[in-house]
Amino acid sequence: MRGMEKLVDEGKVRFIGVSKFSVRELMNAQAVLAKLRIVANQVRYSLVERTIEGVLLQCCQKNGITVIAYSLTAMGLGNNRAVDSEGALHKVAETCFK
Repeated sequence: MRGMEKLVDEGKVRFIGVSKFSVRELMNAQAVLAKLRIVANQVRYSLVERTIEGVLLQCCQKNGITVIAYSLTAMGLGNNRAVDSEGALHKVAETCFK
């Protein structure tokens, strides 16, 4: 993390972001930084994978850390259909593609 802070100081990167960090990892990483803060955490998040909606999402919101979702289709639309009993995904698609 100190290396990331140095890259910001040198103008090589603008911000510090992380990927797949848990709450503990976020807090430990932030504690190491002397003057900057973590601005983003890229995590798996989809209609199927929603575990971040507990403590991790609250931690990010409280600390001003942007959540960047990856794997939005949960490794295939079929996985979403299996848990989307109300057809929300289909309704959104119909609205967007009229």
